[in-house]
Amino acid sequence: MTTKEELARLDDAGIASWDRHDADAFVDLFADSFEWVDDTQPAPMHSRDEALRYSRSWFTAFPDLHLRETNRIIGDDSIASEVELTGTNRGPLTVGDRQIPPTGRKISSRATVFIRTENGKIREFHTHPDAMGMMAQLGVIDGPAREEAGTSREDLMRLNDELVESFNRRDADAFLDSMADDFVWIDDAAPEPIRDRDTARRYMQGWLTAFPDMRIRETNVVVGDDSVAAEQEFTGTNTGELDLGGGNRAPATGRKITMRGSSFFRARNGKITEFHSYGDTLGMLSQLGLAEPPA
Repeated sequence: MTTKEELARLDDAGIASWDRHDADAFVDLFADSFEWVDDTQPAPMHSRDEALRYSRSWFTAFPDLHLRETNRIIGDDSIASEVELTGTNRGPLTVGDRQIPPTGRKISSRATVFIRTENGKIREFHTHPDAMGMMAQLGVIDGPAREEAGTSREDLMRLNDELVESFNRRDADAFLDSMADDFVWIDDAAPEPIRDRDTARRYMQGWLTAFPDMRIRETNVVVGDDSVAAEQEFTGTNTGELDLGGGNRAPATGRKITMRGSSFFRARNGKITEFHSYGDTLGMLSQLGLAEPPA
């Protein structure tokens, strides 16, 4: 079994290889049989050549790309992390089967990464970049503008379960009861951090109005000392008006969506103090016919 120290070294090696644009060193961390699932790609990657091409496409698009890890949780054989990508778009950017000419613009974008290992190598690699936010910064699409005591592992798991269950039964009060008085909720689709219950309730209700049957299903959960990271799948039918931000609203399309997402939260005294949520908003808008799909 791989120790947590070995998992940390593996993660550090992956971050360092990307930061110095060494695709070969990065792909060498993968097992002979692996799966890399990325929200911007039309299908999972299983070969070294695919992984190399995809990694190098980022280095071509952003020759000064810098990667910084901002949060990390290490499980028994898994790693979940939040990363920040910064750089200048000097080369063509490949998103799925679409190629975007260089814009010359700078980006500061976030992503979440989930890794499962086997015998010290990466067996499953799931990446969830904020594609919509990055496209908005590049000017390709419109997007939202952006201006203690410990908690036991059992309490963290219970807190995570309560969040999912309260959302699935559309109970905003129960959902917000999980938050500390001084919480901050950062969501890629929100224009700024949410810091009060009234704003959080309105934001949550906006999604439930657009998708009255929306449900969350967690596909991967990693629990740390005071934090939980999860990968999720959102499903629902767009039978209500969708708030696109900036005063823009889209009428109901009647279409069904399946959207991947992820979340990180940090807890204190049994309450959530920081909640970061990420959704493949660009993929959702594509399924609704409101944006050009990445693939």
